[in-house]
Amino acid sequence: MAPESERISVRLSKDTIEKIERLLATGKYGKTVSDLVRRAIDAFIETEMAPENVEKKVIELPKESLEILEEDTKKGRYVSVDDAIRDVIRQYVRKRLEEYEKR
Repeated sequence: MAPESERISVRLSKDTIEKIERLLATGKYGKTVSDLVRRAIDAFIETEMAPENVEKKVIELPKESLEILEEDTKKGRYVSVDDAIRDVIRQYVRKRLEEYEKR
């Protein structure tokens, strides 16, 4: 049996609906507007309700950088691309702290 759910209604601008339709056309975000909206809401809640010791950020990466991290993940260097990004940032922060401590 499917989990119980409730229906809600929202009004969106024509521009937003057109963008949603373009996203759906890619096939990456589900087949229906409802699929896409559920995913978007789940992602928003996950980000906004992170544990207190964590602050989630959205980052933009050049495609080439993301492709490198994806390749490293496929080769088994990382469990996931997210893990690779966290590791790269940790390494950068460690290096900056070491530089700061040398001053």
